[in-house]
Parts: sequence; C-alpha cells; structure tokens
Amino acid sequence: MFVGAIYQDPKGYLWAGGYGGLSRFDGRVFTHYGAQRNLVNHDVQSIAGSESGDVWIATLGGLGHLKDEVMHNYHVEDGLLTDEVNTVFVAKNGTVWIGTEKGLNVMRDGVLSAPEFNANFASKSVHALCEDHHENLIIGTDKGLAILSLNDIQNISIPKQLCEDKVTAICQDDEGLIWVGTKKGLCRVRMNEDSPGALLYESMDRLMEDREISAIVQGPTGDVWIGTTKGLIKYDGVSYEEYSISESSNSNIIGSLYFDMEGNLWIGTYSGLYKYRGNSFLNYSVKEGLSGNFIFPILRDSRDDLWIGTNSNGLNRYNGEFFEAFRKEDGLSHNSVKSALEDRSGNIWIGTDTGLTKIMVDPISKKVSFTNFTTDHGLVSDLISYIHQGKDGKLYFGGTGGLTIYDGHRFETFMLDEAYQARDIWSIVNTKDGQLWIGTYKGGVFTFDGEKFTRENDRIGLHSDVCLSIVEDDRGNLWIGTFEGVFMYDGKSLVKFDENEGLTSNLIYTMTVDNANKNLWIGTNQGLNKLKLDPFYESNRIIIEHYGKEEGFIGVECNSNGVFNEADGSIWFGTVKGLSHYVPNAYFPNEQEAKTNILSTKIFYQDTVLKENAILNYDQNHISFDYVGICLTNPSKVSYQYRLVGYDKAWSPISKNQTATYSSLPEGQYTFEVISCNNEFKWNKQPTSFSFIIDTPYWETWWFRTFGVLSFAGAISLIFYIRIRNIRKSNALRLRMDRVKLEALRSQMNPHFIFNSMNAIQHYINGNDKKLANDYLTKFATLMRLILDNAQKESIPIEDDLKALELYITLEQLRFEDKFSYTINMDKNIDPGYLEIPPNLIQPFVENAINHGLLNKESPGSVTISMKMDKNYIHCIIEDDGIGREAAGQLKPSEFKTEHKPLGMQITKDRIQILNELEKSELNVAIEDLIGEDGNATGTRVIMKIPVGTD
Repeated sequence: MFVGAIYQDPKGYLWAGGYGGLSRFDGRVFTHYGAQRNLVNHDVQSIAGSESGDVWIATLGGLGHLKDEVMHNYHVEDGLLTDEVNTVFVAKNGTVWIGTEKGLNVMRDGVLSAPEFNANFASKSVHALCEDHHENLIIGTDKGLAILSLNDIQNISIPKQLCEDKVTAICQDDEGLIWVGTKKGLCRVRMNEDSPGALLYESMDRLMEDREISAIVQGPTGDVWIGTTKGLIKYDGVSYEEYSISESSNSNIIGSLYFDMEGNLWIGTYSGLYKYRGNSFLNYSVKEGLSGNFIFPILRDSRDDLWIGTNSNGLNRYNGEFFEAFRKEDGLSHNSVKSALEDRSGNIWIGTDTGLTKIMVDPISKKVSFTNFTTDHGLVSDLISYIHQGKDGKLYFGGTGGLTIYDGHRFETFMLDEAYQARDIWSIVNTKDGQLWIGTYKGGVFTFDGEKFTRENDRIGLHSDVCLSIVEDDRGNLWIGTFEGVFMYDGKSLVKFDENEGLTSNLIYTMTVDNANKNLWIGTNQGLNKLKLDPFYESNRIIIEHYGKEEGFIGVECNSNGVFNEADGSIWFGTVKGLSHYVPNAYFPNEQEAKTNILSTKIFYQDTVLKENAILNYDQNHISFDYVGICLTNPSKVSYQYRLVGYDKAWSPISKNQTATYSSLPEGQYTFEVISCNNEFKWNKQPTSFSFIIDTPYWETWWFRTFGVLSFAGAISLIFYIRIRNIRKSNALRLRMDRVKLEALRSQMNPHFIFNSMNAIQHYINGNDKKLANDYLTKFATLMRLILDNAQKESIPIEDDLKALELYITLEQLRFEDKFSYTINMDKNIDPGYLEIPPNLIQPFVENAINHGLLNKESPGSVTISMKMDKNYIHCIIEDDGIGREAAGQLKPSEFKTEHKPLGMQITKDRIQILNELEKSELNVAIEDLIGEDGNATGTRVIMKIPVGTD
C-alpha cells in the first residue's frame, strides 16, 4: 500500500493515507476509513488537523472533514475550486488552507471560500503548503514558490541552475531556512539581510541532484530528513547520510515523512508505513561480513581490533570497516569458539570445543600466528569455556570439571570434587577482597583458594546450580546470574531479582556492569535488561529497562561470554542472530506521556454511546469501559491503572487489560479514571475520566416512600374495612342460615306431619295392629331423632342423610297405604360413609314430589332418587311420575290429598343461596317437567349439584 500522507491528532492517533484510502493507528490496531465511513475518495493526498481534534483529508475527489467520528465532504458545488485537492494545511490561527489544481481555497469559521488573490498566482496548481515563523503562508506550485502575507502574493521563481520550478515539498527549519523540494532536487531559501524582501538560494549537495523530493521534515534533534524517490536522507547540519528503508525497492520510494509527539519518524513508502527512532543498537550479521550469526565471546584488543567468536563459524577480527574470518584451516583449534581474552602481553587466547589457541599479532602487519594447546599439554578438558587473567598475572582456563592455571611456562590443573567433574566452568571473577569466584553449569558456585574448591551455595543460601555469569560492582557486591534470576550477594545475604521484579526472563546468560558503574546489564534468552544501580542502592527502588526488537536489539537471545565494555561507554553483545553494539549517546528517552483515550462504554456488554455526566437508570448498573494508551514508540510496553471514584478505594493493580467492568453499582455519582504509562514507564500526570450518575431506584425516592407509606396505611385500612365487612356479612349469613335451619327444622317437624303420623299410629292401635303401630312409632321416633341430630351439623355423611330420607318415605308409604313406591340408586364409586353433604337438602324435594306429584295421581306412582359422582360434586336426580307441576298448580287447595304447604322448597332454596355465599360453592338446583309423547305431563325431575366434603 502506498502511503503518501501522515498526521497525528491531539489524541495521539496516527493517520495514514494513500491510494487505498485512510487508516487510523493506535499503536496496535489499524482502523480503516473508506467508503463505508463516507470517505470522500480513496486517493488520499494530504492529511492535516486542528487542536480541537478535527481531521482534514485532501483527496483527488474532494475534501473530507472528520469531526467527532462524522465525515463531512466538500465538492465543487460546496465551493471548492475543483475536486482535485493536492494538499491541506491548518494554520496556527485555525485557518484551513486547501491547495487544489485550480488555486487556493480557505475555510474560516466553517465557511469555505476562494480568495480573490488566486488571480495573482504565477500558477494555480498548488502542491505544498507551510507556515513560516512570521505566520506567512508559503505556497509551493508547479511554477515555484509564492508567499502570502496579509493577502499580498509574492511569486518566487527558483533558479534553473538549482532545480526546477515544480515544488513538491516545503519545510522551514528552526533557523528560519525554507527547504524546498522539487521534481529535480533540493534547495534552501533564506531572507537576504542586506536587501530586505530579497531571497538568497543555496544549492544543496549533489547527492540531491535529479532526485524527486517527496517530503521534508525537521526532527526533534534539529536534523532535517528528506524523503526522495530513491531513499531517505538525513542532514545533520554538516553532512548528508543516506538510509535504506529495507531490501524492498518500493520501500525506498518515499511518499511522506512525519515526526510524531514522541520523536518517532514515520516513513510512508510504496510498500507501506515504516517507523524509525534513532537506533541505540548497531547490529551486525553475515550480511555485514560476519562469518556466522551465533556469537559467543567478544573482546577489543590493544591494537583496537574487535575479536568475535562464533558457535560454528570460527573467529572474526573487525577493524571498524571490514570483518576478517579465521577458521580451523587457518590454524584455529576448532571453529566453535566459546571464550576469548587478551593477556597483558598482547597475546590473544581463544577457547574452543577442542582446546586452546594462542594468537600472536604482528604489531605492524597485523598478521597472525596460531599456537594450539590440548589436554596433552595439561589442559583440564577439550572444552575451554572461560578464560581469566588473575591479579597475579596468571591465566585461568575454565573447562569441564575443573580449572587449569598457566603461569607462562606450564599448565597446572585443579579438579572439582568428583560429584561435579562433569560440570563446565562458565564464569571466573577476582573480587576486591582477593577471592576467586567461579560459576558453573549445573554445579553451582565455588570459590578457589589456589589449591582447592569450596562450594558456596549452601553457605550463601543459593539454591540454583546453574551460574553462567558472575560480576562485581564498584561497591564490592557480587551479582550472580542463574536460571532462577539474578542474585546480589553483599557478603551477608542474597537479594533476588527475577521476572516478578521486571526481568524479561529468569534465564541469565551474561552480565556486565557498565564503565560508569551506573547500570547492571543482564542478557537473557528473552532480551536485554538494564538494572539501574543508584536507585536500588540509594532508595531500594528497582528500575529495570528492557531492550528487544522494538528497541533495536535484533538478536534478542544473548549468549554466554557474549559481552564487552568499550572505553567510550558503549557495549558489545553477542546474540544468536549476530553482533549488537549499544551506543548510549544515540539513545534518547521518550518523555511524552502516553495519550490515554476512553474508546467506548458498554451497558451489560452492549455498546452504548454515553455523554459526559450521563444519567443512567438504576437497572443500567453494569457498565464497561474500553480504553487505550497510545505510545507509538513501543506499544507493547503500555500498562494501565484505573479506578471508579465513588466506588473504588484505590487504583487497580498495574495490568495490560484494556477493559474495566463494574457490575451491580448502587445509586450514586461516579467518575471513571484511567491512566497509562509509556515505554519508559512514565505515567500520565492527569487521568482520562468519564463521569456518570446511576439514578436512584424509584422505590428509594422520597415520593415513592411517601406514596408507599400512604398506600400501605390505606391498604391496611382497606383490608381492615373489608375484613370487618366480611365478618359482618358472614355473621349475617350465618344468622340467616340459623334462621333458615330453624325454619327447615320446623318444616320437617310441621304439626300436620306430626299430627298425621300420630293419627296413623292411633289408627293402627285402634285396629289392634300392634306390629304396624310399633313399627310406625319406632320409625317416627328414629326420624325425629335424626332430624334433630342432623340439624346441628354443617355436613353429614351421605348415608345418614339417606337414612333419614328413607325413614320419611317409609312413613309416608305406611300412611298412604302404598300409594307410591320409591327407588334409591347410587354409583359404586360413591362412599356414602366417607363423603359428606349438607343435611336435609334432598328431603324437601322428595317430599314435594310425593305430596304434589304422586298423591294427587289416581294410580300408584313412583319416585326415584339417583346419585352420581362427578369430580368433587354429587349429582342427585329426583324423578317422579306424578301429575307434573302444571297440573298440581291448577288444583284447588281442597283438592290436595294432604294439607302440606310447599314451604320446604323455598326454605331449601334460601339455604342453597346462603351456602353458596358462605362457602363460595356452586351448589345449584334445576327442575324439569317430564313430557310424554302425547304432550302431557308425565312427572317432574329435580337435578341437584351438591359439593361434597370428607369426614
């Protein structure tokens, strides 16, 4: 993708545009702006912005204006001179200048216009804009420069001997010089102090001749960077330095340059976007001439040559310009080089996998000669993994299982205890107190007194048995590098530093204290770490800086013995991917705070757009915040802390999380605050915040509580009133029921029935029919007793009610000499001894059937009582074959066979009504006339639906 325009807005977002549209970068993620976001055209030429956060986009299809994430587009019909917009520039006073193929447009206070001075341009094809220190507008056209000052146009032609007139880039440096890039070279313009208003032109280096200049910017250190179609060039005030962006040819066709707030140079090319930040590390590999990339020992000799040992590609000598390789065929004992040292006589000693090589260098020709030593000469082992020269001048060669000492004449070997004779020595250091400390791989740490070894792990409390590096600082403290981190030993106790304190890894391969004794450099398998010693010793503060690919330390994984301190304070490191040279003066810290932005808010995980001080309902109390800290120097180093003021008592722990979620928040006023740190662990001084309110639940408001109290009091009063009313109603019903019961009892024991029954008994006695008289009297007495007993109960078993009913019917049969017959039918699923019904409901209807239907019939009649069960109800059907209701109603009182008055029916109906009200039941009675085929009445049917209970 071609990147022809770059801009950073006040929030820290980096905008990049080109032929493929527009993108926004937060250090981690690119967000594309195309047609779906209403971008005016996909061919972006220039990007500019204001302090308010507005972004202006110049394209070949119009002008875009992005404000608050809403794109507004301008075309010819809106006032543009043409839709071919080449450049856009926002002046210090907020004026927006738009350079097009047909002149300048200007936007002031939201009004787009075309100034009249366009007619004064030598050419209206505007390609570059900038503002000088006097707030004059410098305009680059295809016919030179124009300067706009108070609406006055001054056209300036560029001398042909310098470069052509078609201006492509303009930049004014800190000294006031105007750098002008054209299609064919570069020149500078300055005001002529001897002739006010006149200009002086300066020709630039021939390096610029015939190069198309696409971009010019000045960096924070004052260097001027020039982008061309043939690569990147830096001018430091004295000379030019050319940079190759990458091996891709398209990457050296530069379209745009931009310095962000942190001092990073962003380079837009035909192969994408690149970032450059003055590298503190110079990296060397086989591409630069090394014989191999897997680097172990490094040393600078007294002849100023650098010696570099590789794992399998021999030894290199570097004179600052060229690498020279020495291998086994040249005289080296082996191509796998593990250690190196120059002794005080200027001899170079090289330890390899199969012995020792002594190199003597001719001081004039610098030719070398090799002398090899092996175990046959008295070396401790084939492997020589460390070389050290003691204070006594003797050479100490560490190998597998022990140590060989060389006094200049002979080798003398000292072995570790038998348990450690398979362990390799990788570090030897003479401390200020005269002790010799030795680190081994899987053997632990030892001291050597010249004759024997003493294992120190248990005494000093060190548990790790891997120690590949030991160094001493200027305070006399030992630093021991292990596979469990770094341990500082002060002669009394250990202090541990590991990943918990900020190391990139616990696997320590190499260490050194720099020449200023300010920092301990720690090489691991996951990059380089710098522990600042003064803060630790002075205030026990642990400050560790990391170096990896992002910081220019390309190799990342360090190797044992792969470190060397130069006299100038620089340090060489050996890695698995080449040689790295750290130059401290080339490093400049990032003093710019990360720009912290709240990206979005979510309520119950749903994106919700909220305005500052938004008022949320009480049930919108699950809220999440997404945020980002923009540090373009090294986004992976950004960390966060947040808190919810009004809820949290302290800041959250430091983390990489970019979302904070709060659930079940109570009512109240809250402010969410978040801070982030940049790659230097510099934290925001002021948090980014968002305030909101969780509204009070309606049930906790004063008006609701007042309403609740009043409602409660009203409800209690209403309940009390209804209760009293129901009690009164119930009492009234029960009183009425008692009266009805009494009336029913009177009905059952009416004088006519009793008198007629007594007459019947007397008739049997007079007729000397003692048996019938006895029987009648017994049944009559039993019936009276049952009537009185049942009248006292709310419900009785069905069998008790039927017993009284049968006694009544039997007495009536005896009295009327079998004038009628009766039948009682009952379903098998009815348990008459268990199921209960209200007493004396059936008898009045049977009595009515007998007295009004059957007794007035000429021939004998019959009555049938049937009972069926349906769920919780008994369906009782009383059917007679008497004269029917209509015929009975036409009889005169004197024509009735009995003196019975049908009061029981009405009393029973009253009872049913009262029972339904009291018990909320559905007891009901239906009466039907039975009609024969000839249309005459054949009887009456009474259907009763009676709710049942249980005993």
